Amino acid sequence: MKLKTMLIMLLCLCLLFPSVTLAEDNAEGGDGSVGGAETGYAHYNSGEYLYKVSVYVGLSDQAKTSDSNLDKFKMIGNAPIYIQPGHFTLPSGSLFYGNGSKIDYLSGMSFTASTSPLIRIHSSPPPAPPVVSGGNIQAVKEYFGDTNTLNELIDDFADQKGTSREGLVSDLQFTIRGETGTVSPDRILPSKDADGNFLNEVPWLVVYEPVIIAYLKDGTTKLAFTATEYALAQKLGYFNFGGGADGQLITALTHRALPNSIVLEHSWFGYPVTSPLDEGINWANERIILGGGWGMRFLPANATGTPEEPPSTYDVEYRVNTDVITAVEVHASSRITPNAKAYVHFTTSTGQSGTHALVMPAGGSQLAWFKWHTPSTPQDVTISISISGNNSARIAGSSSATINANVIELEELTPPDTKLFDLNPEGEARTPDYWLPESPPLRSEKLAATWGEWKAWWVELEDGSGYWEYEWITYSAELDVRMDILPNEHCPTAKPDPVYYDKWQMPAGYGVDIDVSAQSWFTANSNMVTGAQNAIVYFPEFDYGTYNRVLDLKEAGFNAEFWFKVNQDSHYAEDGDRVHFTPIWFPKNHNEYEPQVVVFDMWTPAGMLTGSQSNYLTLKGSVIDDWHIAPADPEEIMKR
Repeated sequence: MKLKTMLIMLLCLCLLFPSVTLAEDNAEGGDGSVGGAETGYAHYNSGEYLYKVSVYVGLSDQAKTSDSNLDKFKMIGNAPIYIQPGHFTLPSGSLFYGNGSKIDYLSGMSFTASTSPLIRIHSSPPPAPPVVSGGNIQAVKEYFGDTNTLNELIDDFADQKGTSREGLVSDLQFTIRGETGTVSPDRILPSKDADGNFLNEVPWLVVYEPVIIAYLKDGTTKLAFTATEYALAQKLGYFNFGGGADGQLITALTHRALPNSIVLEHSWFGYPVTSPLDEGINWANERIILGGGWGMRFLPANATGTPEEPPSTYDVEYRVNTDVITAVEVHASSRITPNAKAYVHFTTSTGQSGTHALVMPAGGSQLAWFKWHTPSTPQDVTISISISGNNSARIAGSSSATINANVIELEELTPPDTKLFDLNPEGEARTPDYWLPESPPLRSEKLAATWGEWKAWWVELEDGSGYWEYEWITYSAELDVRMDILPNEHCPTAKPDPVYYDKWQMPAGYGVDIDVSAQSWFTANSNMVTGAQNAIVYFPEFDYGTYNRVLDLKEAGFNAEFWFKVNQDSHYAEDGDRVHFTPIWFPKNHNEYEPQVVVFDMWTPAGMLTGSQSNYLTLKGSVIDDWHIAPADPEEIMKR
């Protein structure tokens, strides 16, 4: 039976697992169907897979994915390492590996074979890539997006170099906030504080490539190659993986399924995007070398934790009075047909329930999800999940599961009342000598998600027999956040910026208004997603921390809008003045006043989407400059 398995990018499932995911991913999955080779030729066992992994540390806090190259990064090991799942034993005999990564080969490294790379089996095994039956890109990205995986990889490379994890970075020169030199490893290695904020002051990059073992027809030679290495080996004339007298007849693996399995979704560091090709079409060697069979994950510098990151004692955290979607991944040990569906039942301890019906091919997997509304008061909620119907469906090997949710109140850290002479930390109505506004921090964003479900139909043959045909249906959702900042209506001397037509200029000390829009784009049915429902604004005078303002939802739905709550410290509070007052002491030589908004609680089966945006206006002078002294009218004085 032929399966049409277009397994397209699924972003990290963060509902069941409390591990923290990296902020940005770059991987998309293509055709995952492979079959055995013709008898007498080469063959491969699709369950025998590894990942070749390279890890890079940023040498500057300004290094980013939009850079044209990796000059601001350094690989932390001597060579890539291999991660092997523990369910199979590597074959003995002549097993050859490649000596570099795709980045190495694109940088000019010659392709030679190695017989003794560093191979590790992690405590949490890597999932199957899409080239393997039952593998999907969601699980792969979840694994490499886990900071536990990153830290385990760092330990592996430290062992490779015969040093400690601290020793990997202690002698390197880093440029942080404009200063270059060696710094404490605590500032470099990925870790988090109690509030969920990453402490690494430079970014980290993980590059991973799936590896499949090919048993060649000589009965002796075995190759553990990436898609890039199979293409290089063929291009250089070492092997012929196609047909003919000397052919191995496994291009379905080497030049089709493996390069299709994982590709870049976005161009990072100047590397191009090469999208998956349609089923049955082989990739050219050059195309594979350029962009087939690899993915990336990126942890920004100083990435601030997002509200969906739960405490360790809970599986997930939700806000009160919010529409959410809870999902679990279901696997099928044998086929599940429309005539014998599996039913996934969700029940919350607050009395809400729902059922998701599934069909799946043997070895397949997909998410099952449940949309519900959280209670209006903070509390613990238990979501009980069970499966009925087809007994081949399992959640982590079981017919049931439990999710413990912490439903919390979104609390504001309200800024103190801004007085006429707003005092700075030194107690003076002027800018402290040592203080300068920071740039808005990088936030852990998730702006897009992709998930899907299996559909099946009966194909009848001429002899009256038939079979079930399965197809993977992909859904996607995106969040687009925009923010406008304007002078409050009670600022009499605000005016359009003379340089930028869409900006404003006003004296410091007056108030600002903001308008935030959060548009939800999706290809799914509307009952599979929610609009964004919450937003928080952070301010430069508080270093984008310490204090914040939780916004009111002005317009709910898929085109949500947010604005300030009424400021009770405003003279016009009774008139509904939704304002935030700028500090009168804001430094005159740094006059861009740039708040930052974080929007979240847009839920999909593949997790919560969240995004951040900042915008600025120019502060020139201060409210004191608008005051003046004038002679009083003598007649008015006599009247008194």
